Amino acid sequence: MTMLTKGLIALLVVLSILYLMVAWTHGEIEVYHIPEDLFYLTLLVVVEAEGESPLGKLAVAHVAMNRSRLLKEPLMDVLFDPEEFTGFWVTRKVDKRIFRPAYAAARAAYFQTMPDPTKGSTHYLNVELVKKKYGKLPSWYNSRYITVVIGNHTFLKLY
Repeated sequence: MTMLTKGLIALLVVLSILYLMVAWTHGEIEVYHIPEDLFYLTLLVVVEAEGESPLGKLAVAHVAMNRSRLLKEPLMDVLFDPEEFTGFWVTRKVDKRIFRPAYAAARAAYFQTMPDPTKGSTHYLNVELVKKKYGKLPSWYNSRYITVVIGNHTFLKLY
């Protein structure tokens, strides 16, 4: 078993525990009755868009949905690609009050009940945070592909 496989298994165990905690502490979010991929899309919004406006949360969820649709890959494969969505690969404490608005945004993107504010974007990043952390922007970043800036995130359509 590779280190990556062990890491993914550990992550899924932690996320399953979070799933149970959310179901138990937030009965108003009917976690038991939602598709598993919608639940993990909600977690993506939690870890990637905490502190963003409702529009910013919706935009993050739409990027994952756009990738799934354009790449013709299951949403779970897109969400857990180890090269993408770095928020899943960082351990940190999250304010549990964000689950309700994150679920609302994820649900709206998942069921396409709200228009995509990213204009079909497939990537996003917090430019300032990335520059501060890594000293440069990722190789895939090209300002010609920016579709919109919402809150702290810059959205790009790369394919």
